[in-house]
Amino acid sequence: MKTAIIYTRVSTDEQANGYSLRAQKEELERYAAQKGIQVIGHYEDDASAKSFNRPEFQNLLKYLKKNKGKVNYLLVSKWDRFSRNATESLVMIRTLESMQVEVNAISQWIDFSIPENLLLLMIYVSSPEVENVRRGMNVKAGMRKAMLEGRWCNNSPMGYKYMRDERNKPVITPNDKGPLIAAMFEEYASSLINQQDLRRKYNRLGLSMQKSHISRVLSNPIYMGYIRVPAWKDQPEQMVKAVHEPLVTENLFYQVQDKLNGNTRCSREKPSNVYLPLRGIIKCDSCGKYLTGSGSRGRHGKIHYYYHCSKGCKERIKAQIAHDHIKDSLAEIEPISELLNLYEVVFESLVDESFKDQARQLDKVKADIKSLDDKSEKLEEKFILDQIEPAVYSKWKTSFENQRQKLLKAKESVNKIQHLKRQFKGVLPCLSNLPKTFEKADPATKKAIIGSLYAQNFRFSKTESRTPQPNSLTAIILLANKELRNKKTQKKGTSSGNSLAVACKGRLSNPETEFNLSNDALLNDIRQLETLKNQLDTLA
Repeated sequence: MKTAIIYTRVSTDEQANGYSLRAQKEELERYAAQKGIQVIGHYEDDASAKSFNRPEFQNLLKYLKKNKGKVNYLLVSKWDRFSRNATESLVMIRTLESMQVEVNAISQWIDFSIPENLLLLMIYVSSPEVENVRRGMNVKAGMRKAMLEGRWCNNSPMGYKYMRDERNKPVITPNDKGPLIAAMFEEYASSLINQQDLRRKYNRLGLSMQKSHISRVLSNPIYMGYIRVPAWKDQPEQMVKAVHEPLVTENLFYQVQDKLNGNTRCSREKPSNVYLPLRGIIKCDSCGKYLTGSGSRGRHGKIHYYYHCSKGCKERIKAQIAHDHIKDSLAEIEPISELLNLYEVVFESLVDESFKDQARQLDKVKADIKSLDDKSEKLEEKFILDQIEPAVYSKWKTSFENQRQKLLKAKESVNKIQHLKRQFKGVLPCLSNLPKTFEKADPATKKAIIGSLYAQNFRFSKTESRTPQPNSLTAIILLANKELRNKKTQKKGTSSGNSLAVACKGRLSNPETEFNLSNDALLNDIRQLETLKNQLDTLA
């Protein structure tokens, strides 16, 4: 009696569509009984047939090698149960023949004694592969079409989950990790933290990223509401607007890209000693080099901090004396309330007069973006209605998207100017009570305060402390404070001996505070105020 081993296989997808391992087994056993073939073994796999690297099939091969000559047939219900790869099928058939085992499918039986039947075998083993390739192409084309429509079709990215929209179509929406992703973008764009420190920090907060994962997250346009559709056949790679909710703005995303491209491994700022925050900005009075600092323990165990020269000079300044002197200097340049009000009046006047061109430019950019979006929408309609070829659609879609990105950057640039007036209202209060602000600030912010107000570095010697020359902003504040205090003591309409003369278009109506201001100088000072405000925001 001939002997046989029966082999059944079903993939996960096929099982979901109703294929049954039990039905295959019963069919094979029934056929063997009818033909008088003894079944001496049964192996079954739940795996794809694209290759023979399947657990049970490998066990089957081991059995056949150990029992060579004891098995006559390896029976399957159809050839696609054996394999869906024509090349590997023919190689495996020859391998099994060397073990004296004939492979055959009971519903597609091949009589190997007739040479012409090899052509039929080629059809049987090639057809499943052709079907696989065609199915794969259809799936890829369907996924690409969905992605061109703005729908993400792969595994949900970190920070998102899949849900159904109002049309019952799958769409990704932010999950509970979404705010962490957004915060991570914000922190990377606005700080000196490097990628690996950023990854470790947000892993502790609840994300799960490997070392190589962080850069892929930060460069994935999915988070700004765009999908990168890969190139396929003659269609190039392109970016399309997605239907899902973005986690970050386009401006923030491109800030992060600029940082990634220009400084992938951002240098880590060396922490400053909290008791010696001015190392690197105080200069030695003898050699002009920057002072460093250290602590010295006194006889009673208390540590006293000093700034001293690292080049061997004998300069040695108590840290507290240096800090007190700087706070006294800052107290002198606090603008009085009248000056703060004056800056706001003059600035608003300059904004209203000087930024009209930017407003017109912004309107034009918005109109151009709307026109481009209309063209893009019409292009998509023609593509959906099969009125244009995919290659033509892809070419124009890419062109429109590139133009749109340039316009968005132009819009953001103009918007920064338009937002200046609103930002300025938060700048001036940061100048009030500077000594207290300085005292509360961290070392980095203390350096920023001094760098924003003085043109040179502080110098100290054993006998005196010299305040450095103020920059143009500080000089204006000092002179304006003096001028306005003098005016308070004079009668209305009279002029003081010192004139704060700076030219400006138009005069201010209040005679008690009437003086000219230069457009360029004032705008430059305002920008310095804005820079200082950004440094102090965390202390406000």
